[in-house]
Amino acid sequence: MLHELLLVLNCHSSSIFIETPTTTTLSPTFPNVHPSERALLNSLAHLAHLHRRTRDAIKSSISSHPSTIVRAVASAIDGQLKLFQQRVVDCEKAILSRDVELVGGYDIVPLAKLATWFSGWDRILAYVEELATFISLPERTGVEVLNRLKGDTRTGFPELRQLSNKFLVVAEQVWLKFLMTWVLYGKVSNLGSRDLFVKEDEKQDLEERYAADEKLIPWFLSKDTADSVLFIGFALVRTSSHLTNSGSEILHAHSALLRAIEPSIQPSTIDSTIAAVRASISNRLLRRLLPSRTIISAIGFLRKFMLLGDGKFMVALMDECEKFKKRRLRGMGNGVIRQGEVSAVLKRAMVAMRAGLDDDDEIEEDEGVDASDADIEMPSGARAVNLEEHLSLEVLNIDPSSTSFSDFLIGHPASLTLRPPFPLSLFLTTSDIVIYGSLFSFLASIVQTLRRLQALYEQRRVRTHVPLAVWGLIAHATFFWREVWGWMQYDVINPLYDEFINIEEQSDPETVRLRHTKYLRRLNRAFFGHMPRAQELLRSIHVKCEILSGRVVHWSEEDGVEDIEALGRFKKECSEFVGELESAGMVANGVGTEEEEWEAMMDMGLTDRLLLRLDWFSGAGHDAVDDEE
Repeated sequence: MLHELLLVLNCHSSSIFIETPTTTTLSPTFPNVHPSERALLNSLAHLAHLHRRTRDAIKSSISSHPSTIVRAVASAIDGQLKLFQQRVVDCEKAILSRDVELVGGYDIVPLAKLATWFSGWDRILAYVEELATFISLPERTGVEVLNRLKGDTRTGFPELRQLSNKFLVVAEQVWLKFLMTWVLYGKVSNLGSRDLFVKEDEKQDLEERYAADEKLIPWFLSKDTADSVLFIGFALVRTSSHLTNSGSEILHAHSALLRAIEPSIQPSTIDSTIAAVRASISNRLLRRLLPSRTIISAIGFLRKFMLLGDGKFMVALMDECEKFKKRRLRGMGNGVIRQGEVSAVLKRAMVAMRAGLDDDDEIEEDEGVDASDADIEMPSGARAVNLEEHLSLEVLNIDPSSTSFSDFLIGHPASLTLRPPFPLSLFLTTSDIVIYGSLFSFLASIVQTLRRLQALYEQRRVRTHVPLAVWGLIAHATFFWREVWGWMQYDVINPLYDEFINIEEQSDPETVRLRHTKYLRRLNRAFFGHMPRAQELLRSIHVKCEILSGRVVHWSEEDGVEDIEALGRFKKECSEFVGELESAGMVANGVGTEEEEWEAMMDMGLTDRLLLRLDWFSGAGHDAVDDEE
């Protein structure tokens, strides 16, 4: 019987031990076994079951799993099984040599001593069997294994904590090799397609070939650090022809920095190391390719177009968008908005802008912004790049949310975007452009609503059949949006932009990048990016103002007081929006780092200016207006 047991423990078949889907047990027909002995034999036979299950689970993982990390961890599990197999062999040797640790008097091997020999392995084999089953799924990614192993290290059993740490080190070593291949050479290893978050699509143009898969970002890597990793490798890819003799020097310097990252990986260590590598890239490469004056010119272009600082462009684009919506309403479309139609809207707006418009439009142009030239000077004698050629109005295949403003421009989600050319693509990230796009949609929706209300109000002497109370509502709405627009351009965007461009011309690109990140963060915060309820209210006010405008255009003598009251509900939302600003403006502590907390306090001052502008809608001021009506 002991011989059969040792065979089963080494994954061999046996005539007296029965394998089931959940365990292995001694055959119930095996005679002359005391119940307590049968229980000990069954507990030992269960080790054989776990051993077999683990071996079967890792067999295919080691040879063919698409994740290199999974294959490495499976090999480490196989190594642990070999230790168990060696324990079985040592047991057999001890019995044959009559070792007193196992063999008692009259050459009897007590089952209790045998159970003691394998004590502790039940917990270990149960853990590796569960882990082997977890990683064996073909769709399992290396990051899922990394995150699982990190959680396993928090166990209260010392032997399992030590074992999971061992497996975690193996997994992290593989992941670090893929990271270094990208960070040092700008190459995505084919072996790391299921493990590294950097993805390469060779069908795309070079500027759009590399992207980050957020599902493959491990627990120890922050979003900002992941963006920096993507930037570093992409910078090496785009600047490889410019490295010449400095390539080996940069490789040596970065290798020395990356050696600081060792398993078990700590977030603070990898954050600081990647930040140091990025700063090195900026100082050694981008300073030559992307001087600060080029960056500032590009940000100025974005200020003009995507933040609507150029009044001529703003008016031309709004006019073309209104024409587009009218054509759609007249049935000059098949119901499906095509990208070509939307692109033509931007082209016509550019033509109209260049032709020149009257400067006495209702919405004042920012005189501090010169829109006559979109040419960006490039270094090293390269020809200037006209960023207008890289600007596009794109249809978004999304459903607008309660805090989105992208569907107001043309009646369907769309946004202005920029595809920055090299080397600007090394500075302006995809996330930067997304933020600019959302800010554009926000600003454009305000401009559209304000222009529509102003145009209607000018017709009040012609549309005499419309009650005075309705014109009062339009005056309320016009005042509200005019003050919000003026605050955004003159109290927020202009000061923050002036603060950004007030930078020394010799500053390195990394310093400029950090300032630009701060600039965008403050813009997004100032435009209620941290206040979803305020954004919901503004969207609702937008919708009600559109309804109000449409009703006034088609007003008839049959429309009565009930309609006026229904249209006037937006005034309550304006007051609620002001109340939201008053309550949110009180909170500045605990918003992040000390610098971010200081920024929040500064932004409270910006919010206070808006509250002063909208004093008409707060408290007694609002009630007084109602009394006058």
